[in-house]
Amino acid sequence: MALDPGQSVLYCTGAKFGEDNAKTIEGCTNLIREATPLLESGEPDPTGKANWYFSRGFAYARSSDYERAVADFSKAIEINPDIDGIVYHYRALARSKAGGDADQIKADRTKACSLDKKYC
Repeated sequence: MALDPGQSVLYCTGAKFGEDNAKTIEGCTNLIREATPLLESGEPDPTGKANWYFSRGFAYARSSDYERAVADFSKAIEINPDIDGIVYHYRALARSKAGGDADQIKADRTKACSLDKKYC
């Protein structure tokens, strides 16, 4: 099954389909399994690669692997610094859950807000 990185929320939250937590984790695991070799292949263009890093980061965050989530969100931002504010928003949340630096969390929240006012 080919996964669409733009639909990672659907694969991992399960909320849209009323799935239970086991289905949520299964969806996230599948996304991680498919995204990892794709990212290692160098195949996606930069925009696609940034989206896949975001998607995999989201999956890691939903699986409570916050350090890997922060790393993937950071990689997405490195590839595309003006990526949607949601990436900075989720990186701030993951950093907070991982016990990250308060200044970095604040900087992510500020950047997310500057890119999209719904994160203010």
